[in-house]
Amino acid sequence: MAKNIIPLDAPSKELFLLDEEDKRSIVDDVLSDIEAVRDYFEALYTEGEENVRFYKNEQWTQEERNAHFQQNRHPYEINEVHSKINHLVGTQTNTKLDAKAQGRDRMDSKQAEVLTALIKWVEQMNDIDTVQREVFRQSLLRGASAAVVRFEFQDVNYGYPVVERVPIYELFWDLNARKLDLTDARWMARVMVKSRAELLEQFPEKKDIIDDLP
Repeated sequence: MAKNIIPLDAPSKELFLLDEEDKRSIVDDVLSDIEAVRDYFEALYTEGEENVRFYKNEQWTQEERNAHFQQNRHPYEINEVHSKINHLVGTQTNTKLDAKAQGRDRMDSKQAEVLTALIKWVEQMNDIDTVQREVFRQSLLRGASAAVVRFEFQDVNYGYPVVERVPIYELFWDLNARKLDLTDARWMARVMVKSRAELLEQFPEKKDIIDDLP
């Protein structure tokens, strides 16, 4: 962000120590950062949508199709993309590595077995193979893809980590980052469209603010 009011590694509880002016400043900085890169990402996402259409064998726009039909011509399509993308996705699926806990010495073998079992359980709960495959496929088609890890407290006592793919059009980040994993990005943001009912369910204490939204 433009103003580092809170260190990036600061615990989230420090957010509650800020006064309203500092909170407003953080919000303004976030919105400013997003607006500064919005045009770039909108162009990226538009290009990604076109790539997806080509992959789905929808290589003509509706306007182009109509022009063909008006001339009594059929808009033929030869899909040179689908098989190549599927081949790469298949290669990724067949060569992916399994996660396994490794003890530092023989005394750690039992703990490593337990951790490995937990890892496998989390992978099964999240259908991790499908998540990895779709993240890889979308990265080929759209140029970027991502997944997030969050904690789900429903269905299972004490909760469990959820790994899910995020629509890439919801993500924005620092364009000065140079590393592929964006670990050197000064900021990243996720913009989600939510209904008023969803906001009230998630932030009931902010009802007055939510009710005043346009």
